[in-house]
Order: sequence, then C-alpha cells, then structure tokens
Amino acid sequence: MDVPLLRPAAFDGGGTDCCRTGPVDDHHSGGQLLKEQPKDWREQHLKKTRYLIFPLAALAALLLAGCGATNTAGGPPAVETAVVARGQLSSNAQVSGKLAAVRSADLFTLSAGRVVTVNVDVGSKVTAGQVLLTLDSSTQAAAVAQARAAVNQAQAAVAQAQAAEQADQVAYDIAKANYVRGQALLAEGAIPQGGQNGFDNAFKLPYQQADVKLHQVDPATLRAAQAQLQVAQAQLQSAQAAYNLTVLTAPFDGVITARNVNPGDMSAGPPAIPGETPLLVEVQLDPIYAAVNVGEDQVNGLAVGQHAQVHVSGVSDESLTGTISHIAAAANPDNKTFLVEVTLRNPYGTLKPGMFCSVTFNENNAGYLLVPNQAIVHEGSDTSVWVVGKDQTVEKRSIQTGATDGQNTIVDEGLRSGDVVVTSGWQGLTAGEKVAIQKS
Repeated sequence: MDVPLLRPAAFDGGGTDCCRTGPVDDHHSGGQLLKEQPKDWREQHLKKTRYLIFPLAALAALLLAGCGATNTAGGPPAVETAVVARGQLSSNAQVSGKLAAVRSADLFTLSAGRVVTVNVDVGSKVTAGQVLLTLDSSTQAAAVAQARAAVNQAQAAVAQAQAAEQADQVAYDIAKANYVRGQALLAEGAIPQGGQNGFDNAFKLPYQQADVKLHQVDPATLRAAQAQLQVAQAQLQSAQAAYNLTVLTAPFDGVITARNVNPGDMSAGPPAIPGETPLLVEVQLDPIYAAVNVGEDQVNGLAVGQHAQVHVSGVSDESLTGTISHIAAAANPDNKTFLVEVTLRNPYGTLKPGMFCSVTFNENNAGYLLVPNQAIVHEGSDTSVWVVGKDQTVEKRSIQTGATDGQNTIVDEGLRSGDVVVTSGWQGLTAGEKVAIQKS
C-alpha cells in the first residue's frame, strides 16, 4: 500500500519545492523510496500546509510578546519595592594622601648683618626660644649700653628729686610750726622788735617759701625727672629690640629640616619678595597629620574628632589610629573635593612630611536613613524617589542625599523611616498611579 510521506527537498539532492511526496517502495535498498505524486496533488497539499503554518506563526508571536509583559492587560504596572530604614553604610572609605607637618616655618633674621654663629644643623631638635643663629651685634650692643646709662642717670635724677621733696617736707613742717608760734607771740605783743614787720620776716616769709618749695617746685622737678626716665627707658627698649633682631630663635619645639647659611655669610633681613630662600627651615613633627581629599559623597559621613586608620607603607605594615582634626567647609574649585586632615602622634619622628599614606575612614553614618541606590532617580539637578502609599498609589518625592557606599545612600531630607520606595519598574510611572508590588 502506498503511503504519502513529507520530506525536505534536500534529501533527494534537488528541486525547488519545500517538500516532496511519494509512496514507499519496499524494494529500495534503503528500505524506503519516495515516489513522485501527480502535480495537482502536490499543489493542493502545499496550500493546506500554508494554511496551517500561518496561524501557528501568529500564535507564537503573541505568546512571545506575552512573555515580555510586566503587567496583565488593563492591570497596574508591576514594581519591586524596599522599605526605608535606619542603618549604617556597609563599607569604609579609603583614600590616598600625604603626610604634612602641623607647623612649618621658613626662618629669616629681621635685620641685615653678617652671620657670626650658626648653632644648628639639619636634623637638630630645637625647643621654643632656643638661639639658632646670631648676627654681628657690636653696634646694637653699644646702643644698648648707652641707653642703659641714660636710664641709670634718669633714675638718679628721680631719686634726687624724691629726696629733695622729703627734705622740703621737713622744712615745711618746721616753718609752719614757727609760723603758728609767731602768730601767738604777735597777739601777746611778745615780739619787741618791729612788731608786725618782725613777725613777717621771722615767721611768715619762711613759711611761705617752704610752702612754695614743697607744693610747687618739688612736684615739678620730680615730674620732669620721671618723664626723662620714661624717655630713657623707651630708648633702652628700642636699642634692646634692635639688638634682639640680631639673634634668630626657634619659634616652637621642632626639628631643623634645612640650613642655607654659614658663619660669615650676609643676611639681608626679612624677605623682600615671596619665595626667597630661608636661612633655616623648622617643622614640628609631633603631632603630624595626613592630608587627603575626599569626594562630596563621603564628606557628610565624616566629622571632626572621628577616628581613622592611617597606613604609611614606608614606615610600617600596621595602620596607625588618628583623629580627624579638620574638614574643609568648601570644595576645592579645581577638583571638587574636600580637604580632610587626620592628626597622628609621632613621638619618635619616624613619620616624615611628604610620605605617601592611605587613610581608611570609619564613617560616622550609623543611624542614618538609608535608601537603595536603585530607587534613586536623577533628573538634571533634581534627585527623587517614587514612594508607594497605603493605597498602592505612587508619588514622586524630591530628596536630599548624603554619603553612599555604592549600594545604599544616606537620605538627609525627604523621607521617613518606614516609607516604601520603588526600586525596580519606576520607569514610566505617573503620579497617583496604582502599582502591583512584586517580591524581589
């Protein structure tokens, strides 16, 4: 019995039809042979095949389209959500920087002159007030001696005026007592020679002279002597100040890191223009600080007084604990970063300014509101999230953000703990639209 079969045209090595039909011939060496059917039979069969293929293709397209849909026809869009809660960012921030001296001073003499002595060298430890360098001070020393002599002379004049005043006080007291006694004698008529004239010459005139000397002459003389003493003292202070300018002292406890002067050199005094080479350079090494630049996404997670770990590979494999001592109030306009300084103890001076370091901040972000980064929508300068209400309608809410660890971000304003935000599927949402929440 002949049974029609369907096979690809490639099996018989030719033909342009998509398939061929024919009966089975049991005598073929392969066990099967497809014999040709009449042409009209093939055309009818091909029409039936086409009618079957086209509906199946359309159904497959609909099924494929249905697989990519996020919501059923007419239903709310499906979204994934997360609950805003308080927590801590998961990672610590590490940045690179350099060590720098807390204090550094380029030292110059404040007067010009020839250098006589240099008492320090590079690496010398010095204390505040220690004499580092001296200039030729012979002229200044002579001026000091002269001014000191003038002060001594003025002091002697003041002492002399004070002694004269004391003596005149005694003379005044005696003259006054005699004057009172003479008045009594005059009243009794006991002044035999001259009467009133005798009283005036013997008692009244000496009293008046003593009064003028004590209360007018002596105070003026003393004031003049005291004024001269003040002038002499001022001149001595000026001469001493000029002498002091020939001595260069350490402004603080530290270490000399540069010496550019030797005895016999001439010092030009204070620098005339910025950038002139100093005679000596002093730095304070204990404490020392690490200077690093952090981005705006980190700076709000830091605070003065907060601890940080500082690793200086050139000194030790272990990290040192420091304290944040300064955070810049504004970003550097060139690189948009904020300068942060971490102060370290350096009692042995092993940490040197200019050494490279890495700083790990233990960010002070515990207890902040956190929102997943997937929920944040950035549109120009606006940052927002889609918030799902109790009735499952959504609203778009602007927020102010802080530090981030790449997964979550601190929210400073705009959200409260317990708010539900859309983390997936927010594209295309409109305010007031209902959503279907799916489990992530």
